[in-house]
Amino acid sequence: MRPFAEINQKKISIEELSKQVVEKRLDKFDRIVVLGGKCYVNIVKSVFSGKEIHASLIGRIGEMMKKINEAIQRGIPL
Repeated sequence: MRPFAEINQKKISIEELSKQVVEKRLDKFDRIVVLGGKCYVNIVKSVFSGKEIHASLIGRIGEMMKKINEAIQRGIPL
């Protein structure tokens, strides 16, 4: 079984993703919240350089789900 990152053959480049950030005016935000794993956080950091990146879900999928469930049950933000 191959990881998800290897299955998707049509990937967007960092340059194209950066272009979309500007086109969609996402670059106006100072704080970026990433709900994904380490791989996605690293991509977001490279695209939103100079911005505050908040990534509280880094870890294995089970750990991420546990953090989300606990936050929901306690009524607290991640």
